[in-house]
Amino acid sequence: MARSLPDRSRPRVIVGLGNPGDSYIDTRHNLGFSVVDNLVALLKATDPFTQPDLEAFSAGWKGRKLHLLKPMSFMNCSGAPVKGYLRKIDATIEDLLVVVDDLDLDPGMLRMRPGGSSGGHRGIEDLIQNLGSDRFARCRMGIGRPSEGQTVEDFVLEKPVEAEWARQQRSIHRAADSALCWAVEGVKNAGLRYNGPLPEENTPGI
Repeated sequence: MARSLPDRSRPRVIVGLGNPGDSYIDTRHNLGFSVVDNLVALLKATDPFTQPDLEAFSAGWKGRKLHLLKPMSFMNCSGAPVKGYLRKIDATIEDLLVVVDDLDLDPGMLRMRPGGSSGGHRGIEDLIQNLGSDRFARCRMGIGRPSEGQTVEDFVLEKPVEAEWARQQRSIHRAADSALCWAVEGVKNAGLRYNGPLPEENTPGI
């Protein structure tokens, strides 16, 4: 039986979660923003669309129209602007991938999933509440847990120390690659290719 090709007529929406403002740039909690920024530069995305609670860019990738979004309403209030944009372009949650940091995964670990609970991530929780479903894909990027005596809030809003910086940058590039794979091949294939720890630097690419 001939293998059916994926329907590329549907748009794909990649949302990175983070917090607006210079003080949050490059912090662990803004990995989602960093991935979108990486994709905007890589794809030379155009047609910027801005409003007080959202920044969005458009790009093409292997025949698929991509929308790259950064909600600017702060992490825990991301749901409403994403919902509004999906309505604006007539997209559904099946067209959505959300990129977030994750305390429960080791630094550099990547996990692509088709849906599920918020896992305590308040940005994801707000999206679930606004979209009325948890059945949207997400790319979770590991940041690990704070050291003893450090609060979670201080840890996630901190920029990584020098030893961690290079690994975080490599993780951002890998997550961007996984998002592009998802856009064309879907969440299952993206997970098979990219789920797991960050490869050593001398390991050939997948």
